[in-house]
Amino acid sequence: MRILFHRTEPALTMADGLVCLSLSLRISFSMHSLMASLHARWQISVRSAPEKPLVIFANSVTLLMGLLRRLAFRMLILLFSSGSGM
Repeated sequence: MRILFHRTEPALTMADGLVCLSLSLRISFSMHSLMASLHARWQISVRSAPEKPLVIFANSVTLLMGLLRRLAFRMLILLFSSGSGM
C-alpha cells in the first residue's frame, strides 16, 4: 500500500497562527461593536418608553371621568332650566 500524501511540515506555521489571531480579533471586535449598538438601541427604547403605562391609563380614565361629570352637570342644568320661561 502506497501513501499518496506525506507532509513533513508542521500543521500550522507561525504565519497561519497570526492569520487566525488576526481573524479572531476582527470577529471579536465586530461582535463587540454589534453588542454595543444593540445595547444603545435598547437604552434609547427604554428611555423613550413610558415608565409606568398604568399611570397613563389612570390619567386617561381620570380625564374621561372629568368629561362625563361636566356633561352630567350640563344636563342637570339644562333639565332644571327647561320650561322656566313659561
